[in-house]
Amino acid sequence: MSACGPAAVLSHLAAGYLWGFVEEEPEVVDVTVTREGSRRHDGVRICRTRQIPGTEFPWHAGVRVTTPVRTLGD
Repeated sequence: MSACGPAAVLSHLAAGYLWGFVEEEPEVVDVTVTREGSRRHDGVRICRTRQIPGTEFPWHAGVRVTTPVRTLGD
């Protein structure tokens, strides 16, 4: 995650897979970053947000990830 910036978090289908909501591992890893953060990487889809509050993105299995509720919304 740090390759996409210090505030980057796993999100969307990739987060769903980590939480166990999605059975099949996604081909593309979704990462949410602030507007300032991000670099392009093969196999990574960047999703942007204005801010990333720490309480909304907990650590799960050693990875900073969207909460289950936000993951389902994404």
